[in-house]
Amino acid sequence: MIVEYDSKYDEQIKDLLVELQNYLIDIDNWHTQIMLPEYREKYFKMDMEKVKNQDGKIYLELENDKVIGLIIGVVEEKDDIDKLTNDCAKTGSVIELIVKNNIRGNGIGKNLLEKLEEYFRNINCKRINIEVFGPNKKGLNFYEKNDYVVRDYIVSKKLQIKEIIMKHSMKLLESPFNRIKNGTKTIEFRIYDEKRRKIKIGDTIEFSLLPDLKEKILTEVIDLYRADTFEELFENLYNDKEEIEKKVKGMYKIYSPEKEKEYGVLGICIKLT
Repeated sequence: MIVEYDSKYDEQIKDLLVELQNYLIDIDNWHTQIMLPEYREKYFKMDMEKVKNQDGKIYLELENDKVIGLIIGVVEEKDDIDKLTNDCAKTGSVIELIVKNNIRGNGIGKNLLEKLEEYFRNINCKRINIEVFGPNKKGLNFYEKNDYVVRDYIVSKKLQIKEIIMKHSMKLLESPFNRIKNGTKTIEFRIYDEKRRKIKIGDTIEFSLLPDLKEKILTEVIDLYRADTFEELFENLYNDKEEIEKKVKGMYKIYSPEKEKEYGVLGICIKLT
């Protein structure tokens, strides 16, 4: 069921915004996408201000009073360059279209898009623009199937500069420390908090053995795996359901579900240096 925006769904809307940003982080092979701790509140506030100031509209897809999809659209503002270079016809802009990960492909996105198109049509917009992140091939394919065409490209090139390799420090109990030491543990799992957001591929991590921290192991980060929950992360990495369940329970002995929801989780793939 599609309904118009109601503030009682604000926290669920924020959850979807965070879910989308995590997805963009995951598919970004340049690792430029990030999510600061204040993202959840500030990004939501910015979207709401655009809706208020630019004749915007928000539609929500509900299932049992839970938000499973959303779309946000506003009327584009024209700057001086626009006025010099194009016809400046009234144009709608889709700034968010999000469907929960586990129910994509069921026509929810299409229904939301058609609902917003109807709104833009009723306020005399002549066309609609949607900005799509380059690596988001699924998103681009979805819009093309719904009769949208590519009109602009942004091309990027990495400049070869000497990157600063950061050295991070972490503490470990004896069992995981020894498994890293003997090569049987190659992925370290953590909450994706402010400290872990600084880690990038190519950095080094020095693990210190608790409790005295005298013995140390130096490792190199060779890959990073992002997810919203430990269960999702382990399902992406492992096939054995019993092993996944055991690992999830183990992580909840270290991190609370509240912290997991607040920050998301990270798998750090490492090798000994």
